[in-house]
Amino acid sequence: MNFEYRPASLSDLEMVWDKNIADNPGDERWVRWKEQSINDNLAGKCKTFVFVCDGKPMGEGTLLFSPECEAIAGRTVLADGKTTANINALRNDPMFENQGHISKLINVMEKYAADNGIYTLTIGVEEKELRNRAIYGHWKYTYLVLSQVEDGEMVLYYAKQLNNGIIIRPSISADAYDFAYVLCESWKAAYKDIITPEEMEKNTDIEKRTALFKKIIPSGKGQFYIAYDNCNPCGICSTCPSRDKDMQGYGEVVAIYTLPEYWGKGIGKQLMNTAFAGLKAQGFTKVMLWTFKENTRARRFYEKCGFTFDGTNKESGFAEAKEVRYRLEQII
Repeated sequence: MNFEYRPASLSDLEMVWDKNIADNPGDERWVRWKEQSINDNLAGKCKTFVFVCDGKPMGEGTLLFSPECEAIAGRTVLADGKTTANINALRNDPMFENQGHISKLINVMEKYAADNGIYTLTIGVEEKELRNRAIYGHWKYTYLVLSQVEDGEMVLYYAKQLNNGIIIRPSISADAYDFAYVLCESWKAAYKDIITPEEMEKNTDIEKRTALFKKIIPSGKGQFYIAYDNCNPCGICSTCPSRDKDMQGYGEVVAIYTLPEYWGKGIGKQLMNTAFAGLKAQGFTKVMLWTFKENTRARRFYEKCGFTFDGTNKESGFAEAKEVRYRLEQII
C-alpha cells in the first residue's frame, strides 16, 4: 500500500465528505458541514489535510485559521486569523487506527502552519476522553488555554508553541523597548567593525530607539515581528513594500536581527519565514533587502535563504560603509 499525507484537493474534499455523509445517514448536518467546509477551504479560512492510501483519502484533519469558522465561534484564543490556528475534525478510517497515520498527518499540518506564520496551534478534547488527552499530550499539546461546556460535555482546549518553543508574533507598541533592545544589542555585535564608535553610540541609544518604535510599530507603515524565548526578547524583523523606485512590486525585508547569543540557532530563519508569510499575505511573491557590503555573516545567511546579490551598491550614510542589494525572485 502507498501512503501519502498532504493538503486536500477539491476532489479529496468531495470524497471525504461524501463518505462522512454516507456514514451518518439521515443527519442533514453533514450535508451542511460539507458545503461549509468546501467554501471555507476555498476562502482560505481553513485548510483540510488528508492521509491517502493508494489514492483514496482514509483520514483527515483541518486547520481552522479564522475566528469566523463555526467551530471557533469567535474565540480568538483558539484561532485569530493571524498567528493562532486550531486543529479540528481529526478522523481516521477504523481499519487504519493505531498505525500512526494521524500522527504523521499532524506533523504535516504543523509544518504547514509554521511555514505560514502560525506560532500557536490549539486542539480540543472532551474531558472524559482520557486516551485522546494522552495522545495530544504526547504531541506536546499541554498548555490549557480554555475549558468550556459544549453540548453538555466539558471540552478542554490545549495549545502548543511551534518553532522549537520560540514564540514569534506581530509586534505592538508595548513591545517598543524589547524591539529596541534587540536592535541595539545586535548592532553592537554585528556592526562594531563596520561603523565608527561615534555612529554606533548615536544609533544604539535605547531610549531614542524605544520612542521611535512606539511611533512606527502601530503606524501601519510596514509589518513588525518580535521573537520571544520564555518571555525574553531574542529577535526582530520588519517588512514593507519595496522603497526602491526600480523595485516596485517587490516586498522588502527592512530589518532582521537576533541577539548575539541566538546566532546560529535558527531564529533568524524562523523570522525570515515569518517575514515571507506576511509579505505573501499582502500579495508579494518577490522580495529584496539591503545589507552592509562588509557584513559577510549576514550575506551568507541571506544566500542560504535563497537571496542573490543583484550587483547594486549604494552609500549607507555611515562613514565609508557601503550597502549591497539582494533579491529573491520567488518566495517559497
